Amino acid sequence: MSDMPAPPPPPAPPSPPRSRSGLGTFIRSRWGFLIIGLVIGGAIGGAAGAGSTGSQSQTAPGPSTATSGGQASPASTLTSPSALPSPSPSPAETTSSSPPPPLPSPDGKFTSQCNYVLGDFSSNTSHGYRLVGAASVRNAGNVGIVVEAKAHWLRLGTTPITAKKEARIPFGGSKRINFTVPIDQNTLDLIQAAQEDPDFCGVKVTITDTFGVAH
Repeated sequence: MSDMPAPPPPPAPPSPPRSRSGLGTFIRSRWGFLIIGLVIGGAIGGAAGAGSTGSQSQTAPGPSTATSGGQASPASTLTSPSALPSPSPSPAETTSSSPPPPLPSPDGKFTSQCNYVLGDFSSNTSHGYRLVGAASVRNAGNVGIVVEAKAHWLRLGTTPITAKKEARIPFGGSKRINFTVPIDQNTLDLIQAAQEDPDFCGVKVTITDTFGVAH
């Protein structure tokens, strides 16, 4: 007969569980982590508060309160030269930078005619015997001009007949000045007697004043 194998030895009994009581177990628990965190946070906050108190105890810089004669001097603000406003130019400087305005230079040109007409041979009417004349004036200056046109007709043996008109001619403008003087038969005879004179009639124009701005 063959020998039978011996049965295996019984398994060792399980080791009893370790006790979780004690300081290490407390530290590993949730409440342990919470309490330790509070202690560390309190320590850090206390250190920060002490540093802040120390910095606040120093005197903060501020405006000078030094006194003169027993009164507090008010704080003044200094302005750097670069921040000062630029001085405004005086009217003289502004004027000198621009060219001066042109001075008025009045001038003019004119042509004239004069004669007498018989008309309907009536005396002292606008359609009978009458003296006529005209002047065409052109402003040739740089400003408006006021002109006086004066016409004359010689009478032999007596004083001439004269008439005058005034006109305003703007810059660059021109104007025609007309004359009509009704006469009678006797005056016509004297004028006809003097018409052999080269200057028996004429119209002369002169500048008497200016107006407006020079251009």
